[in-house]
Amino acid sequence: VSFFFFLLYFFFFLMIRRPPRSTLFPYTTLFRSVGKMKAGIGVKTVLMELYTAGTRGFAFDAGLLMPVNDGLDIGLAVLNLGSFSSWGQNVPQFPVRIAGGSGITLNSLPLRPRLLTSLEWTSQTRGLIFRIGDEISWKQLILRSGVKYSSEVLSFSGGFGIQLGIYTINYGFQLGSQDLGV
Repeated sequence: VSFFFFLLYFFFFLMIRRPPRSTLFPYTTLFRSVGKMKAGIGVKTVLMELYTAGTRGFAFDAGLLMPVNDGLDIGLAVLNLGSFSSWGQNVPQFPVRIAGGSGITLNSLPLRPRLLTSLEWTSQTRGLIFRIGDEISWKQLILRSGVKYSSEVLSFSGGFGIQLGIYTINYGFQLGSQDLGV
């Protein structure tokens, strides 16, 4: 618990002590459960500055997660609904994203794998982005893998996590046609 308060204090100390020309992405979330359904709304502010020009923006995110039965969940999210102020001749745009997905836990199998799928539309790409993945848990170890496919990108990802009480340490990688990420 004291480590959490240390991180909270450190975060606020960094927010207050930031130089005026830096970029900071504050994010506030409101979360609510209604029965088994869960809903959330997020608000973020963005500040971009380059030499003498700058712009500010605000955006909203909203999501809904609904359990269908004992192992199946479906969700829907709308991200980056907002706008920037003008920046010289141009007005930057947030990349609007709409995503829907599902996850099913196969409780009858030994390692209780969780299969995940999602379909996403974004304002910055042509067509839809399809993702499929899985997650397997064994004691405190969590193994993950996935594939992302669209007309412009094909990537594979994997990773693992170690759960230590209420904390989880995660590592992931991504290999794809456009990038390598760790």
